[in-house]
Amino acid sequence: MKILKSENGFTLLEALIAMVILSIGIFSLFSMQTTGIYGNAKAAAITNVSNATRDQIEKFLGTNFTHSNFDVGNHSINGVFPINTISWVVVDWSNDSVDNDNDTKTDEFDERGVKSVQLTIQYMDKGIIRNTSIQFLKTEIL
Repeated sequence: MKILKSENGFTLLEALIAMVILSIGIFSLFSMQTTGIYGNAKAAAITNVSNATRDQIEKFLGTNFTHSNFDVGNHSINGVFPINTISWVVVDWSNDSVDNDNDTKTDEFDERGVKSVQLTIQYMDKGIIRNTSIQFLKTEIL
């Protein structure tokens, strides 16, 4: 009877195939990690801009109706990172020749004490200038 000799260990080809499979797995994990980091950075930037926008709106809502920030016209200030510029346009409803309350009458008595504010935040995202805008009404307490 012949005794078969057992094959102990791996051949060079088996070792190379195992290394290729392991390398593919490692590169896939690296790619996932890179995508995750990019996604987190993008989310953080959007959160920072959203917070800055919210803070500016809260400042405006807490500011007196007669403050110079609410003079009719265009306004802007330089922002603090990540914001480049904060700009806003103020329109007085009682003097804009628009039927703001859809009752077929323009610039009427019930439109006094209301100003429309279009707030635009300009920020930098990966070297690209982006804008986000929101419109709100500022009213005078009569």
